Amino acid sequence: MHLRKKILSLSLLMSLGIYTNPLFAADISSSSLTNNKCNKIESPKVIPSFSTWQCHKGVFKLTHNSNIVVDAKYAKKLLLTSEVLQKDILDLFSKSLNVVISEKPNKGDIFLTISKQETSLSNEGYQLDIADHLTIKALHDNGVLWGTRSLLQLLQLDPAHSHIQHASVTDNPKWEHRGLLLDVGRMYLPTDFLKNMIKQLSYFKMNELQLHLNDNVIKIDEDNWLNAESGFRLESTSHPDITSQQHYTKKEYKELIQFAQSYGVKIISEIDAPAHSLAFTQAYPSLRLKGEGVSPDHLDLANPESTQLLEDLWQEYAPIFTDVHIGTDEYRHGNPDDIKSFVNHFDKFLHKLGKKEVRMWGSQASYGGAKGVKRDLLVDLWYPGYYDPKQAIDDGYDIINSQDDILYMVPFAGYYQDYLNTRWLYNHWTPNVFTGKDVAHFDVNNPHIKGGMISVWNDAFAAGTYYEPSDIQDRVEPALKTVSQKLWAAKATTTYAEFKDMMEELHPAI
Repeated sequence: MHLRKKILSLSLLMSLGIYTNPLFAADISSSSLTNNKCNKIESPKVIPSFSTWQCHKGVFKLTHNSNIVVDAKYAKKLLLTSEVLQKDILDLFSKSLNVVISEKPNKGDIFLTISKQETSLSNEGYQLDIADHLTIKALHDNGVLWGTRSLLQLLQLDPAHSHIQHASVTDNPKWEHRGLLLDVGRMYLPTDFLKNMIKQLSYFKMNELQLHLNDNVIKIDEDNWLNAESGFRLESTSHPDITSQQHYTKKEYKELIQFAQSYGVKIISEIDAPAHSLAFTQAYPSLRLKGEGVSPDHLDLANPESTQLLEDLWQEYAPIFTDVHIGTDEYRHGNPDDIKSFVNHFDKFLHKLGKKEVRMWGSQASYGGAKGVKRDLLVDLWYPGYYDPKQAIDDGYDIINSQDDILYMVPFAGYYQDYLNTRWLYNHWTPNVFTGKDVAHFDVNNPHIKGGMISVWNDAFAAGTYYEPSDIQDRVEPALKTVSQKLWAAKATTTYAEFKDMMEELHPAI
C-alpha cells in the first residue's frame, strides 16, 4: 500500500473511532518535564544548539488527535515540508499524523507558517513557539524545514517521544554554507546510502552535499595507465565511453537532487577537470597532456577537443544539475594561461546555462596567482600551498573553509586523518580558523568566509583497499554532529565531554 494512502486510511479509522494508535495510548504523564517553574530546566540538548531558548510554564503533548497544520496562506510553499515531517515522525517514532491545511491549529497540533515580520530571523532562521500547540514560523520555507528538524530532535530526546517543554526559541545559522563532500568518483556509493546521508545532513541542519563525480587512483603506472582505476559516475549519452560500470542514471541523479531539496540540502555536482581526469583521457587518449613527468590524468587544454568534451557534459546535465563545481585542483603541468582561460571560460559557460553560482578548488598559486581569473567564483580553500586564505580574501574571493589537515578524512590511507579530531574541532575550530599547525585566525565576521565543509576522500579504495559504505558512515557521523554545531551556532555551549554525551543521544534513524 502507498504510504500516503496508508496514512490517510488510518486517519479515517481514527476519526471514526475505530482505530487507536497503541503508541499514543501509553501513559503520557511520565515525562520528566514540568508544568511548574522553569528555573531548573536547561536548554534542550539539541545539535546544533539553539541561538536563544526561553522556558515557559507547561508541557506540549503530542497525542493521537494531533495534526500537522499547514497555514492555508502558505500551503503551496509548505506542503512538501509538512509531508517530509509527517513521514519522518512516522519513521522515527511510529506515530501517524494527518496533514491539514488550515489557519487555526488546535491543542496538540504542529503549526507551520511563514511570517514576514520577524526581523530577528535570517534567511534560514526560524522560531519555535511551544505552547498548547507548537508553531514553527520563518521568513522562508527552508527556515520552517530547519524548525521541523529541531522538533524531531526534541521529540527524540523525550522517552515517550511526545512531550516538549513550553518555550520560545529563536534560531539562526552563523554561516551560509554547511557541507559534506563525498568522493564517489573513486568509490561508488549507492543512492540509498546517499539518501540516508542527506537525511542525516538535514537532521543536523547541514545544507550541502558535494558529490565529487570523477577521479582516479593517485599513483598511476605510466606503462599501464589505460587500465588504471578511474571513475566517472554519471550516465552520458554525449560521451558514453567515459561512464563507469557503476554509475547513476540521469533519472536516479535527478531524483536524488529532488530528494535532497525536500530535505533542505543542495547537491553540489562536481566534474573535476582538467586534472583528476583519467576517465576522460582513457576514453580519449588524444586528449592527454603530453610531456616528461606529466600525469596521465591531465587534460591538454591547448586541444580544443578537451574543452568540447566538458562543454558537452555540462550541457547534457544542465537541466538536471542545480549547483555546480568545476574542480581545477592540482593541475601541475601545462601553460598557466590555459588553466586561467579554462576557469574563466567555464564560469561564463555555466552562467549562460542558467547556473547562478560556480565553484572551484582554490589552486590559484599553482598557476601564478589570481591575476586574470574572474572573482565571481566561490572558492573551496583546501591547501594553503595552492592558495593561501589571506591571499584569497585579499584577492576578493568568497571562500569556504575545506582545510585539508583539519577537515579531510581519507579512510585507511595512512595519511591525513582517518577520523576527524572532534575534540579539537569542538573546542577550537570555526570556519575563520585555517591550518592545523600554524593556526591562522580571521575575524569571525569576515564577510568573505561563507562556511565550511568536511570531506571524505576514497584514495585508498581506488588503490585497492576494500571497505564498506558503513565505514564512511562511521567516520562521518561524529564529524557531522561536531561541525554542524560550529557552523550553525559558531560556539561551544558545553564542555566537550557533555557534547559527546549529546552526540550519543541523537542518532537519526531516518
